[in-house]
Amino acid sequence: MLTTILNQNELISNYILELNLPYSSALKNHMINLVSGITVTEGSKNLSSIYSKLTCNRHRSTGSRFLGSYSWNHEYVTDERIFHAISEISNTSKDDDVGFLIIDNILSKKDTFPQNI
Repeated sequence: MLTTILNQNELISNYILELNLPYSSALKNHMINLVSGITVTEGSKNLSSIYSKLTCNRHRSTGSRFLGSYSWNHEYVTDERIFHAISEISNTSKDDDVGFLIIDNILSKKDTFPQNI
């Protein structure tokens, strides 16, 4: 099992950068570090175990500040994520292709009104 991240996963980095989120480069680097760390951390994940996998000499406290100090606009991020997914499919599929588009809406605001099925 990989014990230390030598280079950030290029696909993770490209995806976060392609979302064009209105955050500074430093914040985007924190996102890339966290996602990359999560992918290689075995078992229970916490900031200490995630940051121990990084080679960029970041301390766990920087991750805590990153997660706790910034206000996140979840709706904007979700909209950008969905827009990016639809754009990718539109650009790579042919007009006569048939398939499914499944979008994880776990961050989307849900109706609290109970629904009976």
